[in-house]
Amino acid sequence: MSAEIAATSLEAQEAQAQRRLRYRMIAMAVGVLMFHVCLAWAVAGTSVDMQDHFHTNYWALGGTLFWALYAVYNMSVS
Repeated sequence: MSAEIAATSLEAQEAQAQRRLRYRMIAMAVGVLMFHVCLAWAVAGTSVDMQDHFHTNYWALGGTLFWALYAVYNMSVS
């Protein structure tokens, strides 16, 4: 009887681990996608004035950094 409970518990743990891995893979893909979106936003918002000074959107760069860290975190814990 206890062997059946242990087997069921092991199956439940395996199912939970598979579900967690699936969520982390989706989160990783979302992070990589949003990283590229924010990077494109930062590049598109960057300009150079007449004195050769760069002007960029720091919110977009911050978003790029955040999503890069989010994607790398989900890659590392998987």
